[in-house]
Amino acid sequence: MLNFKKNLIILLFLTIFPSCTKIVPQYYISEFPEIQQFEEFDHQSCQNLKLNFDAKNNLESKNYWRCRQTFAKFHLEINPVFPNQIDQNSKISELIAKISLKISRSQESFLQNEINKIDENDNLKCEKMGYKIDPNDQLKTEEYYLCRKNLIELFYAEPPFGNAELLKFQDKNYDINYVVTKKIREAMQINQKILEDNPQCAEIKPRGMEFAKCLEDFKKYNQCLSKNNLELRRLESDQKIICQKQAYIRFSDEMIVDRERTDSAISMRNQNSDRDNKYSFGSMGIDEDDFLAKNEKEEKKKVVIKKLSDIQNHKNNIYTKQEISRLRRGFISNCIKIINKDLNERGSDLNKKCEKIKSMK
Repeated sequence: MLNFKKNLIILLFLTIFPSCTKIVPQYYISEFPEIQQFEEFDHQSCQNLKLNFDAKNNLESKNYWRCRQTFAKFHLEINPVFPNQIDQNSKISELIAKISLKISRSQESFLQNEINKIDENDNLKCEKMGYKIDPNDQLKTEEYYLCRKNLIELFYAEPPFGNAELLKFQDKNYDINYVVTKKIREAMQINQKILEDNPQCAEIKPRGMEFAKCLEDFKKYNQCLSKNNLELRRLESDQKIICQKQAYIRFSDEMIVDRERTDSAISMRNQNSDRDNKYSFGSMGIDEDDFLAKNEKEEKKKVVIKKLSDIQNHKNNIYTKQEISRLRRGFISNCIKIINKDLNERGSDLNKKCEKIKSMK
C-alpha cells in the first residue's frame, strides 16, 4: 500500500511536469529511468525544504545532498523478497553510495577552501611587508618563503580557541611544502600559458630577461611586417592607377572611328558644322571654288590632298570600341604583371630588413 502511494505521487508529479522527462537534469545521478523517478521526487522535496542545489559547487550543495541521501534511503524495501524488489534495492543502494561520495567530496572541498583562504591571507601579509617572489632574484624569493614559513609556525603555535587539547586535531596539510608546491604549480601554469601564447620564444626560459627581449624583438618584427604591408598596398594602389591612366593615354578615344564615337568633342563639332552650314555658299547650292582663281584652286587642292594623306597615316579613327577596349585591358594586364614583379622584389627586400630584427634575439 505504501509503495502504491509513492508511485501514485511520482506519477502525478511527472504528469504535472512532463518537460522534466525530456532533458536529463544535472541532479540525476542514476542512469536507470525508474530510479530517476525517485530522484525527481526527492529533488523537489529537498527544494521545498529551501535546500539549494548547485551543480558547480558541492560545498554549497552539501545539505541538499544530505537531504537527497535521507530520502533515497526511504525508497529501500525493508524485506525484499521478489527479484524486482531486490534489483530495485541494488540500484537504490548504488544511488546512495554516489550521493555519499558527493557529500565526502564536499567536506574535502570545505577543508581545501579554508586552507586556500589562509594561504591567500598569508601571501597578502608577506607582500605588504615587501616580500615577493622574483624569478630573477634568488635572495628575494628565499626571503618571501621565509616570511611564509614564519607565519605558518605562528599559525600552529597558538591553540584554537585557547584550548591546548585541540592542538592534536589540527590539520597539518598547510605547511611550507604546501606553499612552495602551490607556488611552483601556479608558476608552471603561468609559464605554460606564456609559451602557448608566444611559441616563437619557446626555447627560452619564460619570465627571464632573455625571454622579455625575445618578446620585444618579435613585437618589433611584427610591427615592421605590418608597416611593410601597408607601404606595399599603397604602392600597389598608386601603380595600378598609373597603369589605367597610361592605358587611356596610349589608346585614347581619338583612336576610335568617328562612327562609333559619342564623346562631347564629336557632338560639338557636328553642332558647329550644322550651324556654320546655314550661312555657307554650299547651303545655298553655290560652290565657293567657282569664285577662286585657277592658282588658288590648285593650292587648295594640294592642302586637301595633304590632309587626306595625314588622316590615312595617322593613328586616329582606326579602332572600333570593342577593339580599343580589348587593347586597353591587355595593356593594363601586362602593366600589372610588371608592377607585381617589382612589388614582390621590393616586399622581399623590406622583409629581409624585418628578419634582421627577429634574428637579434
